[in-house]
Amino acid sequence: MKEDPELKALIDGLTQQLSYANQHTSVIAERLSTGVINNVLQVGTYTLDTSGQFNISWQTTCGCVEIYNHSAANLMTIVAGASGIASIGGAGTSRIPFGVRRVVNINAHGITVFGTAGDVFGLQAWTTGYKP
Repeated sequence: MKEDPELKALIDGLTQQLSYANQHTSVIAERLSTGVINNVLQVGTYTLDTSGQFNISWQTTCGCVEIYNHSAANLMTIVAGASGIASIGGAGTSRIPFGVRRVVNINAHGITVFGTAGDVFGLQAWTTGYKP
């Protein structure tokens, strides 16, 4: 049986259209469910509370955060997820010295920032991981 080139072209065109519609629908569904646009979850400048912590969580998974340590303290620790204990290392943990900006891939629904009470830091969070 001989293949019809016009039928093949039609099938290829329809397959491309379905693929585009699926991708576009996924983007719209994410925006509707989370309010996320351009993969940005949150941007702001924050101050650690009297316990030296800052907790934040999102409705969707955060792929990475960028933290800028504005404080005079030498060290801030970022831990993936809600935690009441500052970690000095390990998976999902990053230490950020004074004046340093660092991007940390976390793949979690929230983070906890530890430091000295009153320390100030900048935060940007995205739904995707950092791509060098």
